[in-house]
Amino acid sequence: MTNWTESGLPKTSESLIKLCHEILELKPSQLLVHCSSGGGGMSGVFLAILMILSKITNDKLDSINIFDIVLDLRKSRRHLVQSKAQYEFLYQTIGSHLSKESYVEMK
Repeated sequence: MTNWTESGLPKTSESLIKLCHEILELKPSQLLVHCSSGGGGMSGVFLAILMILSKITNDKLDSINIFDIVLDLRKSRRHLVQSKAQYEFLYQTIGSHLSKESYVEMK
């Protein structure tokens, strides 16, 4: 994701979701994630989205707790998902993906 700066957010989440799905199709046993500024905000959002999509795809969950997933990631590296804007992007990305994929029942 070369068009995503540490201080900003991607304009859309489609390419990020596509990248996550491509990674999940490879089924890697390990994954190294690195970003130019030290690996906090952008890496955290990417890893959280990747973990959530993996859980949705593999575990067929009824619900997802994004906040708890980020807390779990922070056990390995502090300061992942650093700002309110990054949290909002994370929630919006997952919500948009779920509604497009018909995972959630719309009322």
